[in-house]
Amino acid sequence: MQPEKCVKSISIMVNLTKSKPFQRVVTFVFSVILITVGLSMILNSLRIKFQKEILWNKAENKRYASQDGLILHDSGSDNYDKSGMPYNVTDLLPQKRIRRFEPVDDRIHLQINHVPKSYQYALDNKVEVTMKHIYFHGSERQWYLKEGQSYFLKEKCPVNRCLVTYKKTEGRNADAVVFLNPFTLPLNPPWPRRSFDQIWAMYSLEAPHNTNSASGYKDYFNWTMTYRRDSTITTPYFKFLYYKQPLTKDTIEINLAKGKTKKVAWMVSNCNLVRNGRMKYARQLSKYINIDIYGACGTKSCRKSDSKKCLAMIKQNYKFYLAFENSKCLGYYTEKFSQNALRNNAIPIVLGVSRAEIKAAAPPGSYIHVEDFDSPKQLADYLHRIDKDDNLFNQYFRWKRYGKMTNTKTWCRLCSMLHEKSLPSVTQKDIDTWRSKSCIGARSGATSYLKNATDDF
Repeated sequence: MQPEKCVKSISIMVNLTKSKPFQRVVTFVFSVILITVGLSMILNSLRIKFQKEILWNKAENKRYASQDGLILHDSGSDNYDKSGMPYNVTDLLPQKRIRRFEPVDDRIHLQINHVPKSYQYALDNKVEVTMKHIYFHGSERQWYLKEGQSYFLKEKCPVNRCLVTYKKTEGRNADAVVFLNPFTLPLNPPWPRRSFDQIWAMYSLEAPHNTNSASGYKDYFNWTMTYRRDSTITTPYFKFLYYKQPLTKDTIEINLAKGKTKKVAWMVSNCNLVRNGRMKYARQLSKYINIDIYGACGTKSCRKSDSKKCLAMIKQNYKFYLAFENSKCLGYYTEKFSQNALRNNAIPIVLGVSRAEIKAAAPPGSYIHVEDFDSPKQLADYLHRIDKDDNLFNQYFRWKRYGKMTNTKTWCRLCSMLHEKSLPSVTQKDIDTWRSKSCIGARSGATSYLKNATDDF
């Protein structure tokens, strides 16, 4: 091509790029590219999130029953429980939440059945297994555990080579040091930790604001033993386990409402030091349905020394029980739900623990949650409806055909994990912050339950 023609062609192209139509085309093309890239990134993010959701749901739905009814976990790797289901040793420890407000697996079933490979090898080859010493800070009266190995033998723990001691002289060199908060936790550690391998554990069934501060124990506690499902060893008041096969209908009482002539019972003595508005809600509810309140907060009495008699009274007379916790904390529910209500054939009315947490722990269809109603009056109307319909009442106890409440064998699980040499090290750097952030204060707690309540009392 001649130089003159090349110069002329370049000139035409330069003029074309300066033209508005060309600039519009270029802008349009770049906009399409940017939109395409943006959509691709969003779709990829949603795909990853969706895959995590699927994995979470699979983990929830994969349930296998062992010979004694325990639900066994299947996570697909190098260890095997007694039913032959594979899992990783790291599955004994709490996993991160895939969804922020959903409860994690409590791992109780897995920890109860876990027998470390080295322990099993020693048993199979008749090699003496080293005894693990567990020092409980305090006294036998506070822990209800006898010294020695008796607990682990009596409970038939799969791993039973552990000894309980209360002697401080043995505590310094024990394999594990356990404190009960609030009753036996000193302001500061009674002695420096022997080594990083020595397990220091805090055991607590109380909400954080009802316990002592552990600020003097930063970097001391390896393990947590609390009601929270993301504790190292979860210690709930109850655990519901499914039977391998449902019971036949004629094995359970058909009409559990028979003979019950009263409506709502509540045994409570802590009237003011609460952080979720339960007294206010109960007063509002009592305007629309009769509530018999036993204890310092009510007009009726039933002494704690006669606890069996009190619970028998609930079983005989009452259809509903207020399982109102004194705090609104992540995973916090107490014996009110199972021992006071379900075991006495009364439907628990739940306030305090979130719907997601109680759904993960309780028998299906066994309770009524206040958050499912817009007001105390609406809840009362529903309770009146159940009171008049025995069939509807008995639907809340269909779970008795499918499973039972069981002992979670906390100390069996502790013994097993102490013998597991493959567990990765864990340290709870600031246990106070970990616990306190899981609770909601009095005002916000009360507000969430009293959307339509009035302050006229």
